[in-house]
Amino acid sequence: MKNHSFIPCLCTLVLLGGTSQALERRITDGLHIAPVTSGDIQDDTIAFGWQGAYDFSRWLTTEISYSYFEDSLPLSILDSILLPAGSGVDTHVHEVAVTGRIHIWHNEVATLYAGAGINMLFINEDAEGVNRAIAANGASSLISGFSVDIKKDLGYHGAIGGEISLHKHWEIFAEWRYVLQEAETDFNLVSPAANGQTATRKIDRDIGFNHQMVRFGVNYRF
Repeated sequence: MKNHSFIPCLCTLVLLGGTSQALERRITDGLHIAPVTSGDIQDDTIAFGWQGAYDFSRWLTTEISYSYFEDSLPLSILDSILLPAGSGVDTHVHEVAVTGRIHIWHNEVATLYAGAGINMLFINEDAEGVNRAIAANGASSLISGFSVDIKKDLGYHGAIGGEISLHKHWEIFAEWRYVLQEAETDFNLVSPAANGQTATRKIDRDIGFNHQMVRFGVNYRF
């Protein structure tokens, strides 16, 4: 027989955290910088952005954040759709995330937390590298035009980090975060056809955008 005594204990802990610490609720607002590596990232890069959070108690926080970084699509994907040699697609990534955090340990100066949440990537594509490669190959190129559209989709992430108070209103933090994200991508290839006409062929691919971020930042506590 299963022991369900954990459930009322957990509810009691949450209620105590939300009542006895009510006077310590706060809003934070700040900036971060983050190396972005591993996963499906093609070029190690640096993200920067903003975050704002609300403490429901000393034990529970919700954060919304925005990060921006630049990368490129995998060359293996571009090769698989037979783009000319030298092709490249740069991406400008805007990442919006909502994270729930549980404070697993804290004192008057420092806090350690773990969290998870959802995220969405808004990606602007720059296909100029492909079009330059098409022009360089001239008549030998099988395509005469190209465009790409990366769809928006929800992803997930987990995080663990810590905060240190420097002053009544200021704190610094460091956080490791891993993002799981995949996006449906449409490649549109324009090819010459008979009588001077053109034909457009669409190729669909699911492209992974999994990545690791190590965020460092500062918050102002209201």
